[in-house]
Amino acid sequence: MKVGVVDVPSLIDLSAKAAVYEYSLFDKRLEYLPKAVLYPLFFTAVRCSRVLSLRRLICNWPLKKLVLRDCEHFDKETAVIFAHCLQREKPRHLKVIDLRGCEIGETLN
Repeated sequence: MKVGVVDVPSLIDLSAKAAVYEYSLFDKRLEYLPKAVLYPLFFTAVRCSRVLSLRRLICNWPLKKLVLRDCEHFDKETAVIFAHCLQREKPRHLKVIDLRGCEIGETLN
């Protein structure tokens, strides 16, 4: 890391951070957003522990696949919320979830 260099967040990151605090924005409107915005929204909701936003994002995910490989902030609590949303809500479009590389909970020997 260079001294004096500030890591400036992108406009998408700033917008995602503001949006996850208004979970009502995610009611069946996600299909109109560009794909480049969907993952930053999801990861921001995970990172900021915005449970209601995360729930609505999962339930209204407009793509058939959700790839979360090596997600740093996907901890055990987030995994429980994620599983609960999938069981109760039955997302319309989401068919495949890739969690490879996510270290969730304890490993079994």
